[in-house]
Amino acid sequence: MIFTDDIEEAHYLAAWVNSAPAQQQIARISSSTGITPKVLEYLPIPKFDGGIEAHVELSGRGSSAARAAIEGDADELARIEREIAELVLAIRG
Repeated sequence: MIFTDDIEEAHYLAAWVNSAPAQQQIARISSSTGITPKVLEYLPIPKFDGGIEAHVELSGRGSSAARAAIEGDADELARIEREIAELVLAIRG
């Protein structure tokens, strides 16, 4: 399980876990019947650091994705999801 009281870190984590690269990795390691919190242990998620520009940028994109989803803006959400995937791949190296 991952816990945080920091909204920026929460958006960073949500963006990372819901990104296409992370979802592809989850699909390879999880059963078809469900995903458990234990799966998160296998994701290479760097600890959020507000001093790292890419982490802050991913957090911002995560916040924007949540807003687009709430507003039902599928085109904007798809655009943001592509940006999130690129950021995750860049951070992951």
